[in-house]
Amino acid sequence: MDAPTIDELYQVMKHAGSANQKKKPVVKSGPLLPILEKMAAWLYAMAEVDASPAATVKLAVETAEKALPNFEGMLALSTAHVQKETSEALVDGVSPLTVFPHGGYGYLIHVPSDADFWETLVQQSNNGEIPTELFVCMNYARNAGCCWLLLDGDAPEIDGLQTFEW
Repeated sequence: MDAPTIDELYQVMKHAGSANQKKKPVVKSGPLLPILEKMAAWLYAMAEVDASPAATVKLAVETAEKALPNFEGMLALSTAHVQKETSEALVDGVSPLTVFPHGGYGYLIHVPSDADFWETLVQQSNNGEIPTELFVCMNYARNAGCCWLLLDGDAPEIDGLQTFEW
């Protein structure tokens, strides 16, 4: 048996209705309603996947977190997304970031989820204490639901993020 396509699932959800829709749902209660609501949320998330690589990563991380409660996502980006000077500064560390060297070709950087600490990093980036392009990469990872950023010479470049020749 073939699995249903996203479009087929969407049509079923649309026909059956859900509590989140403005129109009156066909299924108003019972065991099917929570399943339809989950299906609707999943379909809307899948639609976002087509729209952005960050949404794809975020959906994958959320799925993994459900299966593995101790899961911590990591996003790998090319070192081309930071300037050479930033890369050199990461060798000694950029306060207050937690940075580990990665095999001589990159860096593993913790992306904090704590809102207060993140706000401190935003201010430090605005003040020039954290290189802007590094903060942009960290913010990309954070928005994707990752708490680690791996900058690696062999990792892919991401469309929409600035790159630097060095």
